[in-house]
Amino acid sequence: MSLDAMVFKNRKHLPFDPDALGASFDSETGEYFFEDEELEQKYPGDLTVAVAKPLGNITAVGHLREELEEVLEDESVVLSKVLYSGTHTGDHLSLDDLPELEWELSEIDKYLKKRKSPLVSRFVADMRELSAAAHHEHNPIVF
Repeated sequence: MSLDAMVFKNRKHLPFDPDALGASFDSETGEYFFEDEELEQKYPGDLTVAVAKPLGNITAVGHLREELEEVLEDESVVLSKVLYSGTHTGDHLSLDDLPELEWELSEIDKYLKKRKSPLVSRFVADMRELSAAAHHEHNPIVF
């Protein structure tokens, strides 16, 4: 089991017209999807994803959390909404969470100047890419 994160494409960036094809829309995640099996095969879900990142398996997420507890407070976005579990699904970081996330990533950068950690460096790079996509697509980061 692992923790994965993604940002769905905004409707204007989709390679099809979701309204014309009768796609369903999840307003919480920004995902367009088809309930019709034929349309699902013709327009698979990966066409609707702007960025997807595997953040790590249960063990890696545990190590990330342990290391970042030295840098961030328990109620931080990273610790309370991203790394609180290595397998959470069905939740998201809203666009309102992004400024705090980006500030926390800059705090982690300061930590990385003092202590090398490939695991943390990769996590920061992935979260920055997800955050940039969320801004661009005007959709949340979904887990």
